[in-house]
Amino acid sequence: MVSGIIQSSRKLDATGWTAELAVDRKLLGDVQVGTTVQIAWEELAASRQVRFDDGERVLVVLEPLPAQSLWARRFADAQKRVYVVARNGEAFLRSPDATTLNSLEHYLAMGREARKGAPGARRLAELIASGHRAIAMEALDVLENRTDLAAALGDDGGSLLLQAARSEGRDHAIRARALRLAAKSGLRGVKEAALALAQPGSSMRAEAYRALGILPHGLTPQEAEALLDDPDPELRVVGIALATDPAKRERLIKMARSDDSPTVRATAGATLLVRHREQAIQDALPLLEDKDRNVRAAIGHALGELGDAAIEPLKRVVETGSEDAAVAAVLGLANAGAEGGVALVSIGHLHPSEKVRTAANLALGKGPPKAHGHTH
Repeated sequence: MVSGIIQSSRKLDATGWTAELAVDRKLLGDVQVGTTVQIAWEELAASRQVRFDDGERVLVVLEPLPAQSLWARRFADAQKRVYVVARNGEAFLRSPDATTLNSLEHYLAMGREARKGAPGARRLAELIASGHRAIAMEALDVLENRTDLAAALGDDGGSLLLQAARSEGRDHAIRARALRLAAKSGLRGVKEAALALAQPGSSMRAEAYRALGILPHGLTPQEAEALLDDPDPELRVVGIALATDPAKRERLIKMARSDDSPTVRATAGATLLVRHREQAIQDALPLLEDKDRNVRAAIGHALGELGDAAIEPLKRVVETGSEDAAVAAVLGLANAGAEGGVALVSIGHLHPSEKVRTAANLALGKGPPKAHGHTH
């Protein structure tokens, strides 16, 4: 892993590109600072802008070009070693900042045990708090798999994670994941941070309530239930996630059928099916007639997740429901396993609606059905 300046980029053939990289910093590996190496990558999408421009600085993960690869033929006359950009040309960052490079260099310089222990966790927290977005997201991936996070981070590392959650300048996805991770790990100060972020007008209000819902004493039952009536649909969605009492089933049915927000209706209906499974099928079937396409699709998919139990009810919707409901039911059958696929074959041939037949055939991986009885 090195950083450097792109020079002399050029096209090799229909998809292959190469350039020289003047290395100005080494984070890991054998490529030395001050050297210029030849790098290669492929551009498979003709409409996409070429990923490297001359003069731009990049942080890149390089792998030696395998001698036996088809790529090697492109460089049969190369005078020096050629490297390919890792992860099929995707392992790079444009214009890496000093904070990211410094924290990443310290992290990579650690031994394996240090990376797995407290020093590694704290360096990752630094990257989450102030590093490049892509690296911060990777750091979150690593920390989310730690089982000893609170102890490993300590107060200093925990403060960095909460700093990321509180920072208005950080990407929303980073802030949300950092706050959720802090709540799951029970970090000191997380409740206070979540309460501050839950105030009206906060862009993190819904995420803050999700975090409070994770904490053992973050919300009272009354506070959690009040979210179901909140004017903000995002908070009603959070309320649905927290409404785990079986006695709330009728409330969720009502929200699934009549809430003003399509997102809330879809969430309530899908949640009913996840929690009550076959017992909720009859409650959910009317939602396949919802006026919003995304709601219909979400409920169809959720019904399909129930497998065999949903197949006959979905087939009845295809036979007797509206065209839109039938298309949503087809999505459910496509998600219901082998028997659902058998039903789709028949629907793709015999259903009177061309739109439904097309949906069934597309779900089977086929094109639209051909017209019969006509010559051109």
